[in-house]
Amino acid sequence: LLVVLTHVDQLRPLREWDPPYNIAEPQRPKEQAIRGAMEAAAEDLGIDASDVIAVNAQPEQSYNIEEGVIPAILGKLDHAQRVKYLRCLRELKREDHWNRLREQAWKAGRILLHAGARVAAKTVERLGNETKGDRPAR
Repeated sequence: LLVVLTHVDQLRPLREWDPPYNIAEPQRPKEQAIRGAMEAAAEDLGIDASDVIAVNAQPEQSYNIEEGVIPAILGKLDHAQRVKYLRCLRELKREDHWNRLREQAWKAGRILLHAGARVAAKTVERLGNETKGDRPAR
C-alpha cells in the first residue's frame, strides 16, 4: 500500500513553496509540516511512514511525482510489471506532449486570426476613406 499525500503546498507556512524539501531531515517550517502530515497519515492508516509520499500534483507546480511517486510504485512491482508500467508512462507523456502542442497551436491560430481581422478591418476602413477623398493623417 502506498499513500500519496496531496496538497502539501497548502500546509503552513502557507506562503512558502520553495521545493525541493528535505523530508527525511526537516529543518525548515514547511519541511517540518510536511513530515508531520506524513507521519499523522501513516499513524492513522497503520502503515509505515516510508509508504506515505508527499506531493503537489498541480501541473504548474508539481512536486515529488517523478522523483517520489514513480520510484515508490516501481519498487512495489516485479520486473515484468515495471517494464510494462514504464512503457505506458512513456506513451502517456508522448500523448500529453501532443495534446499540449495541439492546444498551443490552436491558441496561436486564434491570436493570428484576431490580429488578421483587425488588420483587415483597418485596411477596409482606410480604403473606404480614400475612395471618399479623405486621406488619413500621417
